[in-house]
Amino acid sequence: MDKMRERVKDLGTRTDDISKELGTHSTQLADQERWLQPQEAMLEVLEDTSRCNNVCVLGLPGGTETTPVEQFLESWLVEILCGLGNEGVLLVGRAHRTPGGKSKPGAPPRMLIMQMLRYKDKMNIVAEARQKGNVEYKRTPKLRDKGLNLALLPPVCLCIDFQGKRHFFYTEADDMQFVEYH
Repeated sequence: MDKMRERVKDLGTRTDDISKELGTHSTQLADQERWLQPQEAMLEVLEDTSRCNNVCVLGLPGGTETTPVEQFLESWLVEILCGLGNEGVLLVGRAHRTPGGKSKPGAPPRMLIMQMLRYKDKMNIVAEARQKGNVEYKRTPKLRDKGLNLALLPPVCLCIDFQGKRHFFYTEADDMQFVEYH
């Protein structure tokens, strides 16, 4: 019986030693996790800055950016590409149109280049744009899409040939009403 008591006492001592050792390992692990978190964040920043994060926007009419270009793009892209990650927050570092002055009338608008601060944002934008296909800025109904031939006649009159008849419109409201009716 004394041997059993001695063995139980010895087991108690061993479990106490193991508990103390486990406690020191737990604190060491917590310290290492605290040290590792900023390192992981730095790694993500380095990865973002090492990759090409430029995105080109084609066909956006000049002068549509009412706020600074970066803010406009952040809000507009979240609005039209609603499936973005990061809780709908994009970070645009800088953005500008390609050099070359104002576009000539009838020429396509100059390309807009933006640098994304996070590589994941760029990949989300590209994936959403591919999925949606043709993404347009404030699409208005196009008269030619409805099979209407157009002409502008002075003094500023819109003339539409439709089903063999010529229709004249002097205000935008009249022509939009005609388009919606037909």
